[in-house]
Amino acid sequence: MANTTFNTRIKLKYDTLANWTTNEAKVLLSGEVGLCYVPSVTSGTTTTAPTILFKVGDGTTTWGELPWGSGLAADVYDWAKTATKPSYDYSEIKNTPAMTVDTNTTYKLVQDGTDKHKFTLQSKEKNSENWVSVSTIAIPDNNSNQTITVGSTSFGANDAVKLVAGSGITITPDSTGKTITITASKVANATHADSATNAATASKVANALTLQIGGATKATFDGSSAKTFNVTAGDLGLSSAMHFIGAATVAITEDSKVDPKITGYTFANAQKGDVVLYNHLEFVWDGAKWEKLGDDSSYALKTITATATDDDVVVLTGASGSNGVTFDAKHAKKGPTGGATKGPTANVSVSGYGASGSIKVPKVVVDEYGHTTGLTEQTLTITMPNQQTLPAAGTAAPKNLGTATVGTSAKYAREDHVHKMPTLNEISVNTSANYVIFDCGSSTVNI
Repeated sequence: MANTTFNTRIKLKYDTLANWTTNEAKVLLSGEVGLCYVPSVTSGTTTTAPTILFKVGDGTTTWGELPWGSGLAADVYDWAKTATKPSYDYSEIKNTPAMTVDTNTTYKLVQDGTDKHKFTLQSKEKNSENWVSVSTIAIPDNNSNQTITVGSTSFGANDAVKLVAGSGITITPDSTGKTITITASKVANATHADSATNAATASKVANALTLQIGGATKATFDGSSAKTFNVTAGDLGLSSAMHFIGAATVAITEDSKVDPKITGYTFANAQKGDVVLYNHLEFVWDGAKWEKLGDDSSYALKTITATATDDDVVVLTGASGSNGVTFDAKHAKKGPTGGATKGPTANVSVSGYGASGSIKVPKVVVDEYGHTTGLTEQTLTITMPNQQTLPAAGTAAPKNLGTATVGTSAKYAREDHVHKMPTLNEISVNTSANYVIFDCGSSTVNI
């Protein structure tokens, strides 16, 4: 078979270094090439030229882990490509000044015994025991001009400073003599020494505190001594516990002192904390009279009683009022005893295109409370669909590829129909001005 030549331009995967770095998890196909554009970089007065690098995929390794493509230079010596930097002898380095290396003398620096900033350079010849002074080196003392100021007095570097521990002060130098720790011991509580009156006043607070309960002073505290305040239930006008007795059948009002009447319970000699209920209010006995708990808008208990005959259903509606809960009662009759029945008409058979027929079925009437109130009949009509005409099969050959259109033919295509394969000339790409571009995509575009 003869070869066919296509005028084409191949476009490889190509993107910038920044985009490849962002999408470094991308995996190239085995043998697929990805090109990376590295822009120029300016450092000082030097600007590098833009560079194109590449990587070749293996189908499994991500872009970030693939090695960069490289080439081996034929004119580079093997020693220049070793993993470690080579070493050179002094004689191998060109244009170096002539010099003599002394391999027979040993040198050392010796610190002066009295001046720690003075050193002597000494030398000793090989196989000799004597050290000879060569020169003296003096290191400047940078601390010679420093001063230390304590209060308004300054001390120079050559001044002798003596630290003396006063009362309650301890001075402790460390083992090196360069660090001194100054510690102050605890100071006893200060008092007025001039008179006993001042000493007693010194420990008091400026403004004494007064504890009042119900407007009556319970105790005071001025800070001169520790004090404990014990507030009891009796101080607050309450017993140690509250006891609910029951609902009273006679009226109880605020500040009344009568014993309430409670059904099934003999109430006498009320105790502090006793609680009774009248209407929707709670009252507590404070030891002398009844005190109302809460206000008229709160309540502890409501009783709702609704009655109805056997033929009625009671429906309660409404909302809570300021002095209780009020409801309106509605009655709805129950449905017929045993329900109601109504049979359908005879079976109806409907057949044939466009044919119709009707049938009657029972219809139950239900009121708003869900009770059956009646039974009627409902007629349902059934109509069969008309016969449909199927389109005929097409007999013309399929059209070539072109601009997509809806078409107007009412015939259907056969399942084994075949469209003609167009040539490149027919789709206007095999010319000198148009090419087939094989786009492999980029790091962000998958092909």
